[in-house]
Amino acid sequence: MARYTDLRRIQRVGDASLVAASGEVSDFQYTMDLLNEMVLNDTILDDDAKLTALEVHSYLTRVAYNRRNKMNPLYNRMLVAGVSAGKR
Repeated sequence: MARYTDLRRIQRVGDASLVAASGEVSDFQYTMDLLNEMVLNDTILDDDAKLTALEVHSYLTRVAYNRRNKMNPLYNRMLVAGVSAGKR
């Protein structure tokens, strides 16, 4: 990711979460596509349930584990940050 100077390495996921990454750009884009699809599905349901940072972290660990088991790992280091119900 050092090659691309104008690439956003920190992305917003939902209303209260951020995901930051380093490593392979295409893997980060793939991960963000999955997360954005999850946020879109959550918005379509319109059940007032918001995606928390804990849920984003749990989802990313499942995705990374699944890809490692298929011998096609994600070459990223990711950080998930967020605020839920006034807590950090």
